[in-house]
Amino acid sequence: MQDRSITDIGKLVFKKNAKLKPFELFTEDLFPNKVCKMLLIEFGEDQGEIYFKGIDHVNVNEKNYSQYAYRKGSARGGDVTFTTKFGDLDKKLTTLVNVQFQNLLDIAKKVSEKEYTFFKMWKQVFIDNLKIIKTSLQEAYEGLTKEEKLRSAYSLSIDVDHSRKLLSQFESIQMLIANDGISGNYKKCGVISKGENSACSICLNERPLLYGFGSPFKYSTVDKKGTVSGFFNQKNNWVNYPICESCALEMELGKNYITKYLTQYFFGKKYYLVPKTILPNDLKSLNKALTFFNDLDYHIKNSKEISDKEDYL
Repeated sequence: MQDRSITDIGKLVFKKNAKLKPFELFTEDLFPNKVCKMLLIEFGEDQGEIYFKGIDHVNVNEKNYSQYAYRKGSARGGDVTFTTKFGDLDKKLTTLVNVQFQNLLDIAKKVSEKEYTFFKMWKQVFIDNLKIIKTSLQEAYEGLTKEEKLRSAYSLSIDVDHSRKLLSQFESIQMLIANDGISGNYKKCGVISKGENSACSICLNERPLLYGFGSPFKYSTVDKKGTVSGFFNQKNNWVNYPICESCALEMELGKNYITKYLTQYFFGKKYYLVPKTILPNDLKSLNKALTFFNDLDYHIKNSKEISDKEDYL
């Protein structure tokens, strides 16, 4: 897969979603093209006091997923916010307390004293009710069907003035996602890789700032020093794979689109169906191709129709 193909798709996505807030561009769909059964750990606020209410469940799809502020994180530190896919409850709930809440408090300090105090209180109530939260979550999970369990996740919500507030409605959460989306392009494995006044490997233009970890795909890995060329120096990875700010964002948006709409399977093996225009930045032709691909129903029973349409394209 070539990077320009990805960034061209990202350009098109950005053009269509120019009115979205920065955090919405970096928010991810938990289960693309599928309905997620979201278990909400509900809290309430009354006269300045926060209390645990119980567990509710809602359906999450491509129309409302951004409200739940999900962004995939790391295996060690968990996901970026409190929204996470269902898994080992002991491990995940401990991570929420020790990592996600702390990261949120660090951000909330920069937003306002009021929001910092609010989340600090919410964290303490969460800890005080941890055992009953775990039990309630497990019971709610067991009540799901087999299919729902495969596409289940959980998040936090709180009723304020008789109105439910989801994570995306808090400024601190929005900043947390936006910051992670940006910093992930140059900060990884405890190393910062940035360059200045050099050519971007994708758009080929000289840019004042280059990132070393801008690719969202795993064909460029730097988790171990031995995988990094240039004397195994992770900090200098921007020299090996320089990506400018705009291309990094477009790659992220392109990756999300490809994962969601251009992923196919051949006898259980996943592959990407990614169109590439002959001329760069030919977004009009690219949009036609993507629209055409979306109309294809990739099933063996339709093999003749698929072949004809691909030949026509």
